[in-house]
Amino acid sequence: MLCICAALAAADLPADVSVTIATRQAALLVQDTPFAPALQLLNELQLGIGLRPGVGPIAGIRAGAGVGVGYVGASRMLGGYRYRGLVTRNLWISGGWSFASGLRLTGTGRAALASYELTSLVFSYAEIELAAGLTTIIGRAARIEWSIPFFYQFRHDVDYAAGVGLRGAFALEFSSPRP
Repeated sequence: MLCICAALAAADLPADVSVTIATRQAALLVQDTPFAPALQLLNELQLGIGLRPGVGPIAGIRAGAGVGVGYVGASRMLGGYRYRGLVTRNLWISGGWSFASGLRLTGTGRAALASYELTSLVFSYAEIELAAGLTTIIGRAARIEWSIPFFYQFRHDVDYAAGVGLRGAFALEFSSPRP
């Protein structure tokens, strides 16, 4: 992935390309019809490539894509019932806007493949996420990003699954020359 970013940056495109590694920790509220709602904890690792124009009126636009792997822990036992834990793998795309102050708004769509703990059952679901965040520049080409994501999973195994969490990311940016 690093080689792809370096090649894109060297191609003299009027944009900045970045490589990001991130983690997302969240509380996920789930419920299935006959049972009480329960909290599950989500831990996820994400790798991605980002692109943003460097100049002009659209300089704040950001786009990205990547992959993620995660684990959703089982819920506590509630009334004799427990929501099982999940192992997830996903592909994601995102778009957003960065303000000069370092504030960011981002929307992300995910396609996930999940499997329950201790079973061979595999299923897929979609997820949408909206996040507000802050970017801190820590060097010429490095930055740290923090955001609070709100997300909803369109799953068939439960009636609803919605969450909120904290996402932290480290990004290296490869800038192309400006005209």
